[in-house]
Amino acid sequence: MSVYIFAPGAKQFILPCVVLYRWYRRTKSDITIVTNTTNADYYRKLGCIAVTDQIFQELLPDECDEYVFFKHNAVGQFNKFCKVVAHFHASILSKKVKVSFFPDGFGNAMWGKNYISDYCDEEQISKNMIEVINVFSFGFIHTSTLRQYDASVITVVDYSYLTELIENCQFLKDICIQTLINVDQFTSIVLVPFRPWCTDGFHGGVYDFGDQTVLANIYCNLIENHVTTDKKMVFFRGDERFPNESSFVFDELNKSYDCLEIDTVKYPKWLTLEPLLYFMITKFQHISIVNLDSTTFQIVPFLINRLDSHCKVSGLIGCENSILSQNSVPDTFKDSKLKVKIKDFKNRYSTFDFQDNTTLSLNEIDDTFFILTVD
Repeated sequence: MSVYIFAPGAKQFILPCVVLYRWYRRTKSDITIVTNTTNADYYRKLGCIAVTDQIFQELLPDECDEYVFFKHNAVGQFNKFCKVVAHFHASILSKKVKVSFFPDGFGNAMWGKNYISDYCDEEQISKNMIEVINVFSFGFIHTSTLRQYDASVITVVDYSYLTELIENCQFLKDICIQTLINVDQFTSIVLVPFRPWCTDGFHGGVYDFGDQTVLANIYCNLIENHVTTDKKMVFFRGDERFPNESSFVFDELNKSYDCLEIDTVKYPKWLTLEPLLYFMITKFQHISIVNLDSTTFQIVPFLINRLDSHCKVSGLIGCENSILSQNSVPDTFKDSKLKVKIKDFKNRYSTFDFQDNTTLSLNEIDDTFFILTVD
């Protein structure tokens, strides 16, 4: 009997799926990640057993302890769920299929349709034929999960499974050490995970205002106004879906600051920033993360809580009204998108409860911007 974890192709799911793999290894020995051909190699580098979607389809095992799926509103993910469950029911008519779900990466949001209800309605079978074993969250439970599932099936996977991976995987250590080489002269780091505002192809055009000059100005204004440390270096991580826009903003930042584009050094494009953040926290005195509305900062309190570090990390969450107005960002974006996300982020951070020396200090600037500092 075995567990199969179905991993989407996007890079933000690689480390969460490895964490789930390691969580299952506590009690089970036969765990396999099912993914695309390229990512299967990455999972193997991180110590996991992985097979391609094609190989899994050829095998389509009838007996399995548990199938683990990404829960989202993407049609392809629901179709994968339907195909696997339908095969199981066709093979073993009288037995329940056991499934689990995981959220949208470490961001923890869980959106989309009710997979079980929709599948059972389509196939005209009883919902009792599918049993939910686990609904996973990483570190804390997001409200989107609480709205959909009973607390009895929600399982919070501790971030120690991630930090233990980072601490013990020589492959990750070597990557991070090489990325941070030759930056000892800087006492402060500004991390900019590029967020594709001012583009028409992101989230259905909700972020389509201005051009990349506007976005570059927003980043520069935030750094100038809220990062006061000397000897700072900007680490920039572009978005491979928007290479031209990423390059433009990097070039603009590079005119004012010492900048390093992470993807041009040893750090691989398929790897998200959590391992690098971990080693940054051990190396530098102060880190500022210019998030805009990304979830990059979210994992930082858990990393700080794990480490015996003297580093102070500040997350610039959202963007203050004065900068948005200065750059002619429309009120419709602020009211319909940004304010909602900022409220959600504050609710997330309010649930973090650390019993030891980790402290979170929230400085609310206005209704579209706050700074959260962890030390």
